[in-house]
Amino acid sequence: MQDFGNNAGSSEPATESQAQTDASMGQGLLREIKALADEYRKLARDHVRLAALETRQAGESIVRMVISGVVAGGVAVIAWASIVGAVVALIVERGWASVSLTLLLCGILHIVALLGLAVVIRKQGRGLLMSAIVHDLDPTLTGDVGDIEKPATMDKTSQ
Repeated sequence: MQDFGNNAGSSEPATESQAQTDASMGQGLLREIKALADEYRKLARDHVRLAALETRQAGESIVRMVISGVVAGGVAVIAWASIVGAVVALIVERGWASVSLTLLLCGILHIVALLGLAVVIRKQGRGLLMSAIVHDLDPTLTGDVGDIEKPATMDKTSQ
């Protein structure tokens, strides 16, 4: 009653159709993977273009800022020179001091102000070393461990 030939023949077309279905699914999956890779490539290209545009805009902005700062500095120097000249003229006109003494005192005051600014600038320069960031990450790197216990090897060497 069993007909092995018919069963074998009937299972063979099912296997072929199964293989065709698997092949078409594989091709469909391959197309989807390629489409996804293309999308990621386009996205990466767009990110690079956006970064380039933002960099260009930032560069243009900083150039405008530097030019504006130079112009403002020039205007400030002219204004300061005018004010100093007016003060020197007032002192000389009132007869409080001679021209040479007034100019000498004015120069000395400017040098004192310059030295004060140099001290302030030097103190601000320490902030550029990023020591606060290093300290926040690992206090042992800066040697300022504070409340952190020292390792046993450090205690032996310090005694």
